[in-house]
Amino acid sequence: DRKPHPGLFTVKHVYQYLRCQPVDLAARTLELKNLFDFTNPKDIAVLRWRLTGDGVELQSGTLPAPDLAPHAAAPLTLPVKPFAPQPGVEYFLEVSFLLRHDTPWAKEGHEIAWDQFKLPDAAPAVAAAVALPPLKSAQTAKAFTVSGASFTAVFDSQQGTLVSLKYKGVELIHRPLRPNFWRAQTDNDRGRDMASSQGLWQRAHEAAELTHFETTSVGAGGVRISVTHKLPRVEAAWETDYTVLPGGDILVDARFKPARTNLPKMPRLGLQMELPAGFERVTWLGPGPDETYCDRRDARVGLYSGSVSEQFYANYVEPGETGNKTDARWIAVSNGKVGLLAVGLPRLSASALHYGTEDLNAAKHPFQLPRRDYVTLNLDLAQQGVGGDTSWGAWPHNEFLIPCQAQSYRFRLRPIEAGSEVAHLARQAVPGN
Repeated sequence: DRKPHPGLFTVKHVYQYLRCQPVDLAARTLELKNLFDFTNPKDIAVLRWRLTGDGVELQSGTLPAPDLAPHAAAPLTLPVKPFAPQPGVEYFLEVSFLLRHDTPWAKEGHEIAWDQFKLPDAAPAVAAAVALPPLKSAQTAKAFTVSGASFTAVFDSQQGTLVSLKYKGVELIHRPLRPNFWRAQTDNDRGRDMASSQGLWQRAHEAAELTHFETTSVGAGGVRISVTHKLPRVEAAWETDYTVLPGGDILVDARFKPARTNLPKMPRLGLQMELPAGFERVTWLGPGPDETYCDRRDARVGLYSGSVSEQFYANYVEPGETGNKTDARWIAVSNGKVGLLAVGLPRLSASALHYGTEDLNAAKHPFQLPRRDYVTLNLDLAQQGVGGDTSWGAWPHNEFLIPCQAQSYRFRLRPIEAGSEVAHLARQAVPGN
């Protein structure tokens, strides 16, 4: 139907004929390279620039495109006004080239090139200056419960999982966090028979055995729950530390420790959970708005929002992995009243869908998929690249594969209330963050 495939936006950026490179970002100076063979950008384009802070536009302007001969390069300094960096905010400078008049193939204003650069301007994040009472905790034969002013977290001490997180009386967990090493197969994965070469990881999380469960008090009135699971299918251990803080934050430290490193590359390395029905709104800070992967992430870092349903791309040849967000600074899913925020420390590869991993390969066509009311939330360290050199056998490049070796990552969970300043909460420093 001629609608752009998500990968086409990466192709467009890779193929563009006007390219910027940083020269001195503190001075807002770039180098512009004209890769056209016969065209001067001044004859076809205007230049638009933007300064953003955590995805919010702060300054912008429009200039004539530089007078630049084919295959020439020249410095380009943008008139960004001085500003004082705010604590924890990430600033980007974006440059776009837009058609200055209609052409036979596109209308005036069509974007023909863009680049974005992270600026060095920064100020350290600060913690909220609010004194909170210590957490309350209770231990039974089957569960360990931690309670704060407006939240309650319950850990199953026999399974070693966070089975409940209630905020203002609303349950945020349908199924608890568990290790996840598999992704739904893409067309390229099927072409190289990923099920045979990497199929060991599809059910690596199953038959997990709890070998350690310990609770300790930590500074600032918090509680740490340390858990170790044995994963016999892959001869590995998965360690998770949950540090619950009085403000409602839960720091998650996850460590994968294999006994063998000669196993196949992992399609994914992370944790997966499910949120109850009704959590339909997803917002994230990171590349977007289309799905991104570690080898397909030519996308602007910005603040994006939409429905969970919209994160599923239905027009692949067959349904498969979709909706991923590489380099997400944070992602939040809400039901209009309350929600769950996950903040990468420093980054996450994340997705929120109405399909489980197995669901996405359960049918030949999207209308046949078993759509769920609940939300499957993936909070990963990494997902391997999607490849594309060929679709009949080529693997993703080595730098986009995940070796079976000891690896660890961190993120922060926080219950949120609708209407709260999620971006502010996400960049706030917390003890141990």
